[in-house]
Amino acid sequence: MAIDKIGLTTAVTGTLPVANGGTNLTSGFENGGLVHINTQTVSTAVSYINFDNQLSSTYDTYVIYFQKLGHNNAGTGFLKAQLGTGSTPTYDTGNVYQYGFIYLDAESDGTNTVAGTSQYTGGTGFIKMGLSSRSSDHNGSIILTGMNETGSWMKGIESTVFAHDQYENTFEMAKGTAVYNNSSAATSIRFFFSAGSIDSGVMTLYGVSKT
Repeated sequence: MAIDKIGLTTAVTGTLPVANGGTNLTSGFENGGLVHINTQTVSTAVSYINFDNQLSSTYDTYVIYFQKLGHNNAGTGFLKAQLGTGSTPTYDTGNVYQYGFIYLDAESDGTNTVAGTSQYTGGTGFIKMGLSSRSSDHNGSIILTGMNETGSWMKGIESTVFAHDQYENTFEMAKGTAVYNNSSAATSIRFFFSAGSIDSGVMTLYGVSKT
């Protein structure tokens, strides 16, 4: 039985890959694609990576991917974040964050350590991503939700961070969540290490399309 060819550009509805005459699939997100907003590339040491005034009512959800995020104070520190409000942002350093994370430390001898910690607004003034910064490069992703919410503790952050610790020859990974309490919409987010400066890496911010 002969099989006739199907004209993909005329007989099939929906978004098609560019090679078949369509407009490309932008992501695997069910309710919309990823829209590139901003990329920060670090080649010389900086204290912060800032996404100033990059969050708005245009999107309800944001995704940040980062790779090869390094620092210049090997041996100490944790990756941290703070959220800001206003068009020229004021970054919140107050008692307005709650976070928790679970981490795995896999040793070269086969020993695994699984543990976790949490912080209930104890005056930290930041969100801790939950991974020691002893390795030279970190990879991972961060999801931001509810940045336009005005209710108490309705802004959420979910993070995945992993790296090879070059000093102890171990593999480390951490999964964390956090909430932020501010009645104003969050417009900005910044990242930093608790010790030393960020001296390498790429962080890219995307908005998740509502359609």
